Amino acid sequence: MMNRGQQLVRKYGIVVLWSVLNAAVFIEKFMKFKYAAEYYYLHRMLGVWLCISRGSAAVINANLALIALPVSRGFITLLSFQRVRLIFDHLTSIHLMAAKFLVGASIVHSAAHLMNALYFCKFYNFEYPSINACAYPNQDPLEMVLTCWPGVTGVVMALIMIIVVSSSFNSIREYCFEIFFFGHKLIPVFLLLILLHSSVSGVIMWQSNVNEHQPGCIMPSNDSFIATQWNVQTNFTAHRVAPLPSPHSICRSAPHFKRQAPETWLWLLLPLVLTLFDFIYRRVNAKSVELVDVLSYEGELVEIRMRTHALTVRPGQFILLRVPPVAFLEWHPFTVSKCPSALDSTLTVHVRVKGDWCIKLRKYFKECEESLDKSEHLVRIEGPFYSPLETINQFKLCYFVAGGVGFTPIAAFLHHFRDGEMEWNFCRLYVTWICPSVHHVRSFAALLDSVAARLWTMNKPDAFEFDIHITRITPSDEEWLLDLEKYSFVKSRVTISKPLWRTKLREMALRHPKSHIGLFCCGPDALSRNVKKCMKMSFKGNSTTFHFKQECF
Repeated sequence: MMNRGQQLVRKYGIVVLWSVLNAAVFIEKFMKFKYAAEYYYLHRMLGVWLCISRGSAAVINANLALIALPVSRGFITLLSFQRVRLIFDHLTSIHLMAAKFLVGASIVHSAAHLMNALYFCKFYNFEYPSINACAYPNQDPLEMVLTCWPGVTGVVMALIMIIVVSSSFNSIREYCFEIFFFGHKLIPVFLLLILLHSSVSGVIMWQSNVNEHQPGCIMPSNDSFIATQWNVQTNFTAHRVAPLPSPHSICRSAPHFKRQAPETWLWLLLPLVLTLFDFIYRRVNAKSVELVDVLSYEGELVEIRMRTHALTVRPGQFILLRVPPVAFLEWHPFTVSKCPSALDSTLTVHVRVKGDWCIKLRKYFKECEESLDKSEHLVRIEGPFYSPLETINQFKLCYFVAGGVGFTPIAAFLHHFRDGEMEWNFCRLYVTWICPSVHHVRSFAALLDSVAARLWTMNKPDAFEFDIHITRITPSDEEWLLDLEKYSFVKSRVTISKPLWRTKLREMALRHPKSHIGLFCCGPDALSRNVKKCMKMSFKGNSTTFHFKQECF
């Protein structure tokens, strides 16, 4: 197994690195607005809250630049270098990490600006009125926020962020996907508002004539003073040393203040380009497909078979599926369970009936079962897109853990092998499949049996080992279990139990010492967490390395 240090680096490395980068960005801006000469008068009014607001704004910009990259599926799919793709194997984790930093920085930024509004109104600058953001002294800070453009856009963006974040919880995504889907459709509005927030009528002012007016200098009372008599020397360095007032300095002119130039658009350039590229890629690759058949199984499982033309799909990839009669705008990701081949152009996905969209989908297909015209284009797809599970066949030793319908990625590899589209490159392929119902096995029993039989004829009977654990059984299920007799390879590997992951992984580590094993998981989050936790257990006297990857949309 990996040593403890390697485990910690893999688990926390990206988080620590990104935290350090965010801290560096924050500190750089904080120090700039605290010590730079051009912000002396503004800092004197607002104090530390000016520095905090600008530092948190820089953190927001940095995370906005990252947050779109992990979800740019088209860009990642087109990457030809596998080593570069490996960076994006934890797409959802990177996206969520950036989102958490973004939300945290936004809260700090909002609080700091509320304090700025209070100090703008409390410490109104009568000497240099152009630096003020308040319309008049002692203005109500809330009135100032709600009547200036940055304040209004900030409030609207806060409301959008609340909607997006609250609709992103797993419970909302699984059972009310429309809320999550349409909530995230507000993100382009958010990006537009943040551009306007920083570009139109900003409240941050900076002094543009520091050389002629050293902050803290004395304004001459007689206009006949000439510059040669002043001989003003600056005793500070921008960004680092605080400009201290000097009683011996004479001002050459009054201070001139300008609005802070917007920087947000530079940070948003990358996510906007990626979003536009991804939109174009998806629309170019969107296709209407012919619906061949729809099979409904007991145990909340639906198999959709579609016929495609000139579409190349690799095992492990996923597609986005849209059924206009069910929901005209919604696209849902599904891992391909059977890729088109030279022998059969059929593309198959399996749908677990959970959530409002899936329930409507099954109901629609049942209602249209008799009158359905299979020649009509009732289904549209986008993709295919890259997935970490696409790299399964790069490991000579591979262990695949599937939960329920999560068996589909490895099923696509087995279909490809059975149809002669790929060679068997595995020294050993282990599969453990946990099924909540025996009916999940029905759709793949023939495939498993045929693959095992073919490997037997190739004199590789030990190259493929699989076991199926059924966690629930009913009287009707027992009748179907008897029907498994015709699938001899499958029947002998079905048990009514739950697997002991620590025992399984320990046995595998002992069986293959000093080896690299690809450990792939596709299923519920609880299953992935449990398997990953057991994988990290250290076994004495063994140096087996597991490379863990899981499906993420």
